[in-house]
Amino acid sequence: MSREYRFMCELCHRLPARFVCRLCGRRVCFNCYDPYSELCIECSRREAEREMYPRVSERVAAVPPEPDIGAKLFMAGFLMSFIGAVIMMLSSLLGGGGSGGFVIWVWPLPPIFSAWGPHSQLVLFILAIVTLAGLAYVALKYLLPRR
Repeated sequence: MSREYRFMCELCHRLPARFVCRLCGRRVCFNCYDPYSELCIECSRREAEREMYPRVSERVAAVPPEPDIGAKLFMAGFLMSFIGAVIMMLSSLLGGGGSGGFVIWVWPLPPIFSAWGPHSQLVLFILAIVTLAGLAYVALKYLLPRR
């Protein structure tokens, strides 16, 4: 008898063993061997269960994924709108006849600036500078390749 068929499968005890499980060291036949994981079918089943239901010692703290740029921009826009609404409410409570302005920017279209009051030119200038600074920040942070 050739050396290859000297041992019988330690799981089914029917066919000659051709492989050795890399985890438990059992000699197994072709039917009782998982070639993808190089394990016997019992160890392969245990490993699959362990991946499905990890032990308490194997569990790691779940780290929430970092929000993408769209969520960050949405939250920044919401926060700025809220702060602007609070400032407008406080200025109306103080009874001052002040200046104001806003920017509407739907991305592919150019921004729309509007201002009113005695200092409307200054407000428009400040809005334009802040908008350009924000655009430069986004371009530098997200569009240029990372080093």
